[in-house]
Amino acid sequence: MSVCPSCGSVRVYRDGFRYDGHGYAVQRWLCRDCGYRFSEKSYKECQTKGNRQLCAVLQEAKKLETATESKTVAGKIENKQLHDIKGRIVEFAFTLEKKGKSKETIRTYVGSLYTLMNKGANLLDSGNVEEVIAKQVSWSARAKRNYADWYSRFAKYLGMIWEKPEYKPPDKVPFIPLESEIDQLIAGSRKKLSIALQIAKETAARIGEILRLRWTDIDFEKSIIAINEPEKGSNSGIYKVSSDLITRISSLPRCSERIFGKSSIDSLTNMLTTTKRRLASSFCNPRLLQIHFHTLRHWKLTMYAHVIKDPFQVQMFARHKDMKSTMRYIHLEKVLYQTSDKDEWIVKTAKTVEEASDLVKVGFDYVMEIEGFKLFKKRK
Repeated sequence: MSVCPSCGSVRVYRDGFRYDGHGYAVQRWLCRDCGYRFSEKSYKECQTKGNRQLCAVLQEAKKLETATESKTVAGKIENKQLHDIKGRIVEFAFTLEKKGKSKETIRTYVGSLYTLMNKGANLLDSGNVEEVIAKQVSWSARAKRNYADWYSRFAKYLGMIWEKPEYKPPDKVPFIPLESEIDQLIAGSRKKLSIALQIAKETAARIGEILRLRWTDIDFEKSIIAINEPEKGSNSGIYKVSSDLITRISSLPRCSERIFGKSSIDSLTNMLTTTKRRLASSFCNPRLLQIHFHTLRHWKLTMYAHVIKDPFQVQMFARHKDMKSTMRYIHLEKVLYQTSDKDEWIVKTAKTVEEASDLVKVGFDYVMEIEGFKLFKKRK
């Protein structure tokens, strides 16, 4: 019995023949667990570090494969063709890994392809895929566009010519909660979730970037957090945060090189959903249900744009490479605060360094100096 040289699995099946220089046929095999292709002759030469690393990434694909086998409509895709499609998906995942794509990106592509297969799509027939996407009534235009984009990358890998359908989702205005609502959510959450939300509030970091934070990214003496593993092609950045947040981060157990250990986005998202429902019921405030991790990024960047009034500084704070992404928040700030908002601010004055320092510690921002007094403001 053949054994996969990459992961040691015995779940392998024959995958045709290859011929050596003398014309002899050599049996080829394909592992059903990690998707590695190997032949009997080169068995000892197939063990590579990259395949072992990608095995972990493809474990989820294996689960999706099992689901696909049970949901595929009989007669639409023959077993032989189905196996060929799955093999192509695995090869596609290896190609993405070689191009430097992150595990999260690879998982997204692989998961989307298996989702299309679960819907009955034949991935080798672009016309059929286009038809399946169009028939998904429960999918929004944004979801259809995303699946079309993901499949387009796979079709390009296969060398297929496919005119991608154009779905134009409406540009929805993001929900901007009150700071008091964010503080309620943070105060009512468990320790790990509460710290993650506070980091998002103060740095506008994405949840994936927060979970990638390492202990070496935190400067406990200067109260600085560095985002060194950004998402979506953003720049890296450093942020001055409150001393209270640094104290709370230092209270987390140091059982891993990452400050949140092995916590995943799914686990924290589920925890956040449960917390929102509980607090929305307790405070009779359904607006809390609209807050997600990315909502805090929208809120912070909008507030920062309102205070700073400089698009380039907002772009640096948001770590955007393209000013078009930043202008979304500039426009949002103008729409939300185009009218007089004098009642939305708490205004304080300070004459000494100690008074000014105390105001900054509780979140007040410096405005200007008049007649020897320094003016500070903070949104209610």
